[in-house]
Amino acid sequence: MEALDAAIGAWLLGTAGFEAMAVDGKVLKGAVRAEGAQVHLLSAFLHGQGVTIAQKQIARKTNEIPELRNLLQDVNIAGKVVTADALHTQRETARFLVEDKKADYLFTAVKGNQRKLRDRLTCLPWGDFPPQR
Repeated sequence: MEALDAAIGAWLLGTAGFEAMAVDGKVLKGAVRAEGAQVHLLSAFLHGQGVTIAQKQIARKTNEIPELRNLLQDVNIAGKVVTADALHTQRETARFLVEDKKADYLFTAVKGNQRKLRDRLTCLPWGDFPPQR
């Protein structure tokens, strides 16, 4: 099944022509493993095209953070932008995307997992830069 998923994802990636992808994890409502644990997937989703080009089930004894690198290891994202939520605001993830994959990134929101970065951001004069339409 993983080989089929990878082949379809590679085909979609090759035909899509994309600039940005989101990486996000979700617990699948109602889906459970044989031992009763919920199923958790990490997916790479093309922003403009609305297609998932890679997905990986997260094992019970790990989480999304290290699995992002496994998910994108064989995906050609050079010159593209990868967006991810606050959970992925990690130095090693940023290093992987920029140095290994030659991609750019935008980590949306910073929470308590990066306290020093959050503190630096809250000190910025955000009122001087109102949202634009």
